Amino acid sequence: MISNSRLIQNFLIFTFIYVFFCIFLFLHPLKKIHHALLLKDYPKYCHLLTMFRKDNQTKNIRPLLFETSFQKCIQLQQLQFSLPSTEDEKIKIKKTIGIIVAAHNNGEVIEKMINFLQNDDILFFIHFSKNCNYSRKIELPNTYMLQRHDVNYPGFTIVTSLLYCYEEVLNSPYHFDYIAYISGYCYPLINSQTLLNICQQTKLQNLNFLQIVPMTPGFYNRLKRYSNIDHQVEDWIFYFIKKNYPIKKMPFKELHVGQNWCMLTYETILYIMDFVNKNPDIANFFYFTRSSSEHFFHCILGNSKMSTLTKKQFVFCYWKGSEHAAKLTRSDIKVAYKNGALFARKIVHGYNDELIHVIENQAKNCQYNVGFTNNITDYRPYICS
Repeated sequence: MISNSRLIQNFLIFTFIYVFFCIFLFLHPLKKIHHALLLKDYPKYCHLLTMFRKDNQTKNIRPLLFETSFQKCIQLQQLQFSLPSTEDEKIKIKKTIGIIVAAHNNGEVIEKMINFLQNDDILFFIHFSKNCNYSRKIELPNTYMLQRHDVNYPGFTIVTSLLYCYEEVLNSPYHFDYIAYISGYCYPLINSQTLLNICQQTKLQNLNFLQIVPMTPGFYNRLKRYSNIDHQVEDWIFYFIKKNYPIKKMPFKELHVGQNWCMLTYETILYIMDFVNKNPDIANFFYFTRSSSEHFFHCILGNSKMSTLTKKQFVFCYWKGSEHAAKLTRSDIKVAYKNGALFARKIVHGYNDELIHVIENQAKNCQYNVGFTNNITDYRPYICS
């Protein structure tokens, strides 16, 4: 006959297993809830998600949330950016292109890139994330170090840091035809004169270099759910959300995605910053979205009446089935040239030193393709001999 203590012990073990199993069933779908919010319903419910994340120190649900608490989500609504006045613009020095380099290391490659593209008509603005260990200051001609901001990949701080960088560049003494945004791992595939020629010609048609595509239902269909319990638990969670919390209206009719590296006209950047100032709560729709920098600017421009957006990749990346860009090889560079990209990523100091010499030698032989602006979908912006 089983004793009372034995029964109690078995009961406690069973209870523990049952509770653990229930928690697992509840948390497992949460990993997919993030994708559902991003690709199906979009993050309309960012104010509710705090019931799963109470403070900055909670790490157990990182697949769902990436940034901070509800209090900071509220603070985002207070973001305002100062823009240059019409009088300020009149006295600015004209330049062709300003390049914002977002980095957390790889300073040696950045310096090589700056030296290779050195031209008085090209200015570089370097931003090293505040939370990285890299402290070296780059002191080269036509180069400026931007104020450092925290950047937590792949969270919304990528967007906020870029907005602050745009603000700083817009309020500089310079007016640019284009402002480019690249990674510290990017390297130019063309020489400075070819880059300037491309900018001068495409500016005549107000073309923006930004990869942007509509977010179709196909994105969500690629997410497979293997267990029926996923449907039940997710349906229960969304039912609870919609019943107890009001759903804010999406600020966009259409959703767009694409590569975050881009080269936009000065006027386009002003439009983005002005749009954010006039719609400060827009951040709440992206704050808990993974890789929000690949949606935020694309949704703003994709729903605007701005100039033609090119579908070409501004920066060539090779993913190789991973969420992180692979280090490039010589064969990858051939593909990058074939695609007509202006920069290539990922070039790493020490690993790609020889490849950098190959790229520079090839880039010296590149010239602007005069037929590019006539049919932007079929022509490469440059040709190399």
